[in-house]
Parts: sequence; structure tokens; C-alpha cells
Amino acid sequence: MVWVAETAQHPLKHAEVSMESKMTVRKVANVVKGGSRKRKLQDSKSRSARMRAARQGRFTSSTVNPPPKIGVRKGGYISTKIVKATINSDYIPIRVYSKKLDQKFVAEITDGLISLMTSLDMIVKDEEEPVYKSFLKKWTFKTKEFFSNAEVQKRLEKAERAIELATLNKYQADIDEKIVNAAASIIKSLENVDESVIQIGSFVIVKTNNQSKSRIMIKQLTQTQLMMLEKNQDLIEKPSDFFELLKRKEKLYLKANQKKASE
Repeated sequence: MVWVAETAQHPLKHAEVSMESKMTVRKVANVVKGGSRKRKLQDSKSRSARMRAARQGRFTSSTVNPPPKIGVRKGGYISTKIVKATINSDYIPIRVYSKKLDQKFVAEITDGLISLMTSLDMIVKDEEEPVYKSFLKKWTFKTKEFFSNAEVQKRLEKAERAIELATLNKYQADIDEKIVNAAASIIKSLENVDESVIQIGSFVIVKTNNQSKSRIMIKQLTQTQLMMLEKNQDLIEKPSDFFELLKRKEKLYLKANQKKASE
């Protein structure tokens, strides 16, 4: 390389190049070649180490890149794929908020939710004292026996479907009667209040009242939305703006992740 560079600046005939210069060129070439071999060997060892770490499930910055964060692909691009939320069998959050404190609603929604979760083979793990300024109540449920996250999600989706049908006064033959009755009780309890948010694991029921027109919306949350709701639980106290505020939180989170990934 050195020799070629020099001859480019000072053109010489091959016959005029001294034996000493030729030997110098060979030495330089050998050094470069040896360094190249050494780098290849190091790269090979590094790749082997990364592969071993991956097989053993060890993800560190010095071995392999960690899995991409929620909602962000490798390279910092926001994923357009909607990832449905998954719930852990040992932590199933249930939250209820009503702008108006109504004793009938409190009794019916509590009974309906307990009946629904019991019919899904889930039991109360933890329960917070209700807040009676309006009405705010939180429970944490868990499965009676160990269920995979997929099985928990399957059961919650069945409950969600039963509640959707209950809003239409319909039922589905393959859904257990206990689930159907509990779902009907939950929807019936909403007749006593104008605005409410109910979170059942990975989905929410939101009732709003605008210009004497009531509306009930049932929505399956994405994984990011569920995480944002967990971090910002006060969102359930804003029924009329709930979805808009949750979407805004999700957007800000994904934007921050995109910026972090691109740095």
C-alpha cells in the first residue's frame, strides 16, 4: 500500500525500484495481512461469544442487542403492527370509576365484577379501600391455578365478548352462562350513572353522556396502552376524555422510544 502510494506521486519504472524498496513493500504487506487475520479471528471469537450468550438467554450490551422495546422496531422505526395486551396470571387489574356516587351502582358493579372474575376461575389477590368522593375502587385478581398468559388472555377475551353482546341484549351459545349473567349485571349497573370507566384486565368499558345521549364503548387495549394506563391510573377518572388522553400518552411514549433508538 505504501509503495503504491509513493509510485503514484513519483512515477518510476519497475527496473528502477531498488531491492531494498521491494523488501520494505513485502514487509508492510505481511504486517497488514497479519493484522487482517488477527481481526478476523477476533471477530469470529466475538460472534461465537454472542451466539453462546443468545443460546443461554443472556442479553447484555456486551453480548447481543436486547429485544426491541414495545412499539419500536430495531433501527428506531415505530411499528405499525398493533400488539394486543397480555396479562400476567398473577396480576389482573380491575378498576372502577364513576363520576357520580350511586349506592345501587356500587352494589351492582361490585357484585357483577366479582361474579365475572369468579366464573373465569380468578380470585381476589388484593383489594384497596374505595374512594367515595365520587366512586373509585381497585382490585387485583389472580388465577386459582397457574394459567399461561395466553390462557388468561383467552378468558378475558371471552368476558369482553360477553359484555359486548350484553350491550345488545344478546348472548353466545359457547359462552358459559355464569359469564353471560355477570356481563349482563355489569352493563345493567351502568344505567345508574352517566359517566364511568371500568378496566377489566386488558380491556376497558367506558360510558359517557353527551347532550342527553349515553354511549358505551368497549375496547381491547394494546400492550403500550396497558402500560401507559398502569403508569397513569388517574386517567380512569376522566371518562369523557379517556381514550384521547390514553392515545396521547401512547403517542408520546412511542415518540420518545423512537428518538432513543435512533441515537
